[in-house]
Amino acid sequence: MNIQLISQAVELANEDDEDGPTKWDPRTLITCINGGTEGWKGETRVMTPHRTPCFECLVHLFPKDPYNFPLCTTADKPRSPEHCIVFAMEKKFPEKYGENTKIDGDNETHIGFVMECAKEHARKFTLDDNAVTYNLTKGVVKRIIPAIASTNACVSAACANEAFKIVTRTYDALENFSNFAGSEGCYSMPTNNELNEACLVCGSSTLEVKFPGEKSVTDFIHYIKKDKGLFEFYDEPTLLWDDEVEYASEDEEPEYMYIYSQNASLCDQALLPKPMSEVFKQGSEMILSQPQKKKNDKGQIFIESIKQNKLRMRFQPLSEWLKDHAEFINEWGTDIDKLSVKK
Repeated sequence: MNIQLISQAVELANEDDEDGPTKWDPRTLITCINGGTEGWKGETRVMTPHRTPCFECLVHLFPKDPYNFPLCTTADKPRSPEHCIVFAMEKKFPEKYGENTKIDGDNETHIGFVMECAKEHARKFTLDDNAVTYNLTKGVVKRIIPAIASTNACVSAACANEAFKIVTRTYDALENFSNFAGSEGCYSMPTNNELNEACLVCGSSTLEVKFPGEKSVTDFIHYIKKDKGLFEFYDEPTLLWDDEVEYASEDEEPEYMYIYSQNASLCDQALLPKPMSEVFKQGSEMILSQPQKKKNDKGQIFIESIKQNKLRMRFQPLSEWLKDHAEFINEWGTDIDKLSVKK
């Protein structure tokens, strides 16, 4: 199950015609059940659009790479066979094959070289080199977590149980997350996580975005593409005018619907170099979309939007903004008179 599938379920949800706060027609809310395992651990999720959190709402809860060790540990203080293998991958392999050569987990020569270097590193620190096996080396290189049948059985049974409850309505469904730990017995606990109204996939609220008013529209697009936080999935963004936007200029409404698009013919190129504060008023809104390229049955490529979010602009001085976005200091510096990205 991935972000596109959840997004499609969200897009199929329809609003009720009743007055008042936004309500969603329950007949159009498609519930997704997801189960996953990692060794002795597992989880079960019940996701209903606009009612429970989706994957993106809780992406910060996902565990980090289990084989991501500090270099100082793998090089100077290895304590396990995995430490020695990671050291051989990150240090010895590039020395022999070059920095531009990517290690191939299915290449026996690559795996064999990493294994021998890991064994040598283990002996250097009086660790058991017999623990560095071919299968373990391949598992670390390919980031493989061994599957355990009993964990898979418990989690799949939990998913089937939730599906039965939802279809028959004999009992309330899980609210809305349950983890499973089987390393020291059998333990499971449900957790009711909260929906993130500002989620880029399923959220329906307007996102508050802070940005220096002195920077140009082009700089704002560059920020969205480069950002690894709020806009991580918007690598090819499209910006559109909102129907209720208040324009900074008192001239007539813009001729183009698009503020920015990958297709240059759709947007006003003269708008891009202008400062944000000249184009938008404080608190004005725009629509952000991430297009997705797909192929139809005839192999023709067409573009379909995954999700649209409303952005409400809040301008702040460049020096204040850079405190939370230090990665842009080298490009933009701290001088508010620098209005363009370095080429």
